[in-house]
Amino acid sequence: MENSLWDVPLQEYRLPNGMEIAVVENRTLPLCALQLWYKIGSSSDFPGKSGMAHFLEHMMFKGTGRLKEEEFSLRIQKWGGECNAFTSEDSTVYVSEIPSAHWKEVLEMEGDRMVSTRLRHFEEEKKVIMEERRRTMENQPQGLLYEQVRSATFTHHPYRNPIIGWMEELKSIQKEEMLRFYRSYYHPGNAFLIVVGDVDAEEVFSFAERVFGNIPVKQTSERQEVNEPLSEKYVRLRRPGLASFVFDSYLLPAPRKAPLFALELLAIILGEGLSSRLYSALIENQKIASSVDVEVSWLAEAGFFSFTLYPVPDVPYGKVIQATYEVIDQVRKEGVSDWEMEKAKSLALSQLILEKESCEALAYYLGRLHILDSWHRIHTIYD
Repeated sequence: MENSLWDVPLQEYRLPNGMEIAVVENRTLPLCALQLWYKIGSSSDFPGKSGMAHFLEHMMFKGTGRLKEEEFSLRIQKWGGECNAFTSEDSTVYVSEIPSAHWKEVLEMEGDRMVSTRLRHFEEEKKVIMEERRRTMENQPQGLLYEQVRSATFTHHPYRNPIIGWMEELKSIQKEEMLRFYRSYYHPGNAFLIVVGDVDAEEVFSFAERVFGNIPVKQTSERQEVNEPLSEKYVRLRRPGLASFVFDSYLLPAPRKAPLFALELLAIILGEGLSSRLYSALIENQKIASSVDVEVSWLAEAGFFSFTLYPVPDVPYGKVIQATYEVIDQVRKEGVSDWEMEKAKSLALSQLILEKESCEALAYYLGRLHILDSWHRIHTIYD
């Protein structure tokens, strides 16, 4: 297959202290995306202190020895750019999309807060995060069910904990513990940098070495492999309201051990679009569901193949589950048709091409690949 639509001129460099850097030059517009990924997420929270990685993400905007509170964001806004951050189970990521004339200043600020973040207004920010938990989890039936299913799936691995943390554990986090967490995990050996846009790769490598090269590296523990006994578990959550929904999730191996793309195509065939198997069976023919969604989600040490089903009023959820199992069993026994495969491939490849249309999207895609396995997969993923 001709893959010129997906040629990604990735250049990489490793600093002597182990920090990895990837650059994709794109001179189309005078913009660049700069993303600093830390290989530290909720799965590395201290025991009994869930929510630490996400809490620290908030604190990283509270200023440093050189920068006042929120000055990082205000400078970028002044230049006409945007910045943000997010935490997942396996990573914490600081993203900036800026005019390319200012990438050096942003990199200097990232180097500064890697070593001299001040945990200002600690207790006030804790209250903000507790309110975020109430709003996004405790007041959202989908959020509550999702975290209960995750907790039931993992009995031992820290993936069982929500990224935002359990409320009681979140309340108990102390400033001294947060400082120890920060000093343990925020260093060049536990981070990688991705820059996509109107930059010169060699200049980025040289300047990054000047910013990060002398920062000491610390010993960081290896990721914990998932070793959960396989079993079937049920969670029922009752809350007042008119709607009901079902979340059916299957545990997968780590992405480097799983047939990633076969599973991605299967999700499209089962749940993407009006001609998908579940839409045809549950919504169009049997009229027992109002919506279906099928998704494959990946963590560094596991994955999930998940169905979210919304029964129509007065239809027992068990009937929708049974109909879903019948569709799955049919695929298991008979496979899928050639036209379904071609449709799924076309959709998947279209989405893949769109992933590189913006500097920010391509940087994020590279980062996700590197957390899950390696950004080198970018060269073979299209084929």
